[in-house]
Amino acid sequence: MPKQRNSARRHLELKRRIWWFKIGVPVAMRSHFGGRTHHRENLQTSDMRVAMERRDQVERDTRSLFKQIAAGKVISPATMSARERGTVWREALVDLKATDNHSQLDFAMGLAEDESERLRGSERKEFEDAFTGKVPIDEHVEAYLKAIGLADKTTSERRGLVKRFARWCSQEGLKLPDIDRKSAGKYVVAIIEPMDRRTAKKHMTALRGYWDYLTLRGHVAGAVMNGKAIESPWLGQMLPDNKRRVERGDRGNDERPFEAEELRTLLYADYPKDKIGEEFRQQIADALRISCLSGMRLAEVVTLWVEDVHDDLFDLQHGKTGSAPRKVPIHPDLEEIVKRRTKDKKSKEWLFHELTEERAPGDAFGKRFNRYRKALKVDDMRPGKRRSLVNFHSCRRWFVAQTEHAGITQSDLEQPSEGEIPSEVSDWDDDDIDLDNLNPEDYEIKDDQDTIADPEAADLEALDAELKSMDVEELQSKTNETLDSLRETHTEDQQKFLADAFVDLGEIPVGEEFGITEAQAMVVEAGFIATLNRDVFSQYGIDHATWMDHVDEQDLPTFRKAALKGDFSIFHQHCVEVSKMRKGLGL
Repeated sequence: MPKQRNSARRHLELKRRIWWFKIGVPVAMRSHFGGRTHHRENLQTSDMRVAMERRDQVERDTRSLFKQIAAGKVISPATMSARERGTVWREALVDLKATDNHSQLDFAMGLAEDESERLRGSERKEFEDAFTGKVPIDEHVEAYLKAIGLADKTTSERRGLVKRFARWCSQEGLKLPDIDRKSAGKYVVAIIEPMDRRTAKKHMTALRGYWDYLTLRGHVAGAVMNGKAIESPWLGQMLPDNKRRVERGDRGNDERPFEAEELRTLLYADYPKDKIGEEFRQQIADALRISCLSGMRLAEVVTLWVEDVHDDLFDLQHGKTGSAPRKVPIHPDLEEIVKRRTKDKKSKEWLFHELTEERAPGDAFGKRFNRYRKALKVDDMRPGKRRSLVNFHSCRRWFVAQTEHAGITQSDLEQPSEGEIPSEVSDWDDDDIDLDNLNPEDYEIKDDQDTIADPEAADLEALDAELKSMDVEELQSKTNETLDSLRETHTEDQQKFLADAFVDLGEIPVGEEFGITEAQAMVVEAGFIATLNRDVFSQYGIDHATWMDHVDEQDLPTFRKAALKGDFSIFHQHCVEVSKMRKGLGL
């Protein structure tokens, strides 16, 4: 490239005795500059030396801008939709209001009005709706999720819960500014209160958090204190537990520790290798024992580093809550597992090295354990509950129950990592918390361990057995009958709501408020899985359960949406990659 004749005067242009900065705009970036081929700035001086100094600074700033545009960090107004520009103006005015600079605020208001007047038809309406905040409820959900930076699984869950409220609002004809205590209360009564108490709290947490963000950013009106909206329509909407009427059958429906018989089965029954791969046997056995004898959560167990193990302690440095970092004494019965899993490994390597390549190791192992648990018939499904009352967290609950019997309190167990370990915890007694006493000689699984006292639960158990005995054609026929029945009893809007809920959450909502029974949901889900097994997964030597071990949680809504449309192409594309990976691992 030839050099400029006079480098001292590069990018300088003299017009009417005033020096200007001038630089060519790359073709790919011209949309950011209104289509202009050159960018010019008035240097506001006739003195060449001053112009050169100002030119150098402007040149650095301009080239930095070019780099940001190339990296996609700058959005051009020319490429933004009318709605996006309206949102940008609204946020800019919120920031100006906070400065109490009335002259700049008035000037900006005038500019926003000028931009609105330049637009026509639907574009003007989109701009004005965004500028005044009259947008759908989930308009800012992605910005909110990006701002709070939660784990992938929690992010997907929060997105689904906010979008569920957004769909309800769309059916009710409500926009963001329309949400007040009355409309929020209506949603709580219709949708949230009938839910399981834990699910309801999770739903409320998502909506309160979203409203805190909306209020903080000025998208909805209200005062903020310490990052929380103190005038949120969601505050005080849920009745305390002690104010709710307790119905017959409500008690005993909370998730619980494993009972001795259940834990005995998980620890000592024959491995169900016809249901789950042999390669996972040791992984499940080790994680199960570590959790039962330490009280650690699933994610804490499977993501332990070698350097976290020292001085007969698990030195946890991260976790679910602020109090999660703590020191946990290693039970004597875990010494063999720890020694085997730390042997010849570097400090940053994982104890469960086989999970290192998993994008979400906790989810991957959790699915594996649930398949193992169900294969051994360790389950506790109740009417109206979408989740078993026993799961991997039941190991932690069992540990807490055992320590309480041994006179060790929960506060002793939750010592921060820099604190001293209480002597009651550090001086383990094998008789206090022991798994060996669950292992009788010649142990066999008893048929009567599956007895379910609840008649409705027994009916569901029988239905589950019936569905498993059907071939695909029979199951599809039963599924079609169920779907035809639901189409007759639900409007198109209601059907769309249910389909969207399934896409977002992976569950078909059940209960009187949704007009769907647990049995109907079981039939539809069984038919859905059987069809996928026959038409897709069987071609790659896997089944739905195995496929679930290899799919990212946040990608599941995309797969479910495609399946509802009858488009299995993305399943085939994904299965090709899964097959290559499994072949490389020798599976």
